[in-house]
Amino acid sequence: MFVAEIIVPDPTKRRSRRIPSRTLRDPQARGLNRSLCHIAKLSGIGARLRVWEQLPTGQLLWLSLPDLPPRAARVIWSSNYEVGLSFEKPLTAKVVREVMTGLAAPERQAH
Repeated sequence: MFVAEIIVPDPTKRRSRRIPSRTLRDPQARGLNRSLCHIAKLSGIGARLRVWEQLPTGQLLWLSLPDLPPRAARVIWSSNYEVGLSFEKPLTAKVVREVMTGLAAPERQAH
């Protein structure tokens, strides 16, 4: 299991900005909530996450995996701070293997 980040659109319209203690906000990403999660399982078509906030079934979000751009996914089930995601565009078997084994992407190795 490893840590990743989820980015969730903020559906609320508030008169003043509120920042929950477990959610990180990026001032450049207006209307988006960022939160850490643990990835318990990962496959080419989806993931099982442990999260610190309730996410409703059907919620669209973006999952930031190590060394990859955020990937669009939809919550297909949610129970007790665990969610199942279905990726909008599947990951290749090579990418899944690299993420799960912690291998660095070529961009990261160049640094």
